[in-house]
Amino acid sequence: MPSPGLSRQKVRITIDAWERATRLATATSNPTLQAHATLLAFCWRILVNAGSERDGQKCEEAAASLRKLGADMPDYGRLLFARALL
Repeated sequence: MPSPGLSRQKVRITIDAWERATRLATATSNPTLQAHATLLAFCWRILVNAGSERDGQKCEEAAASLRKLGADMPDYGRLLFARALL
């Protein structure tokens, strides 16, 4: 469910932007960047659309990739991931 100040259109634009960031990160062959972008894209999908099992799985995989790579989860990502887990 969108935050009170966000319209459905703005939320859709945000999700589209994170999905595009995921595609761009994949093209860079940077696994940390790819995991960060994937985590944020799927967290947004979960929060806004109630997510699917696949969305949750992708979110978990991205978090696991960050741990495996020894990369920190950005604060914003940690916040979204925690909220998506609820």
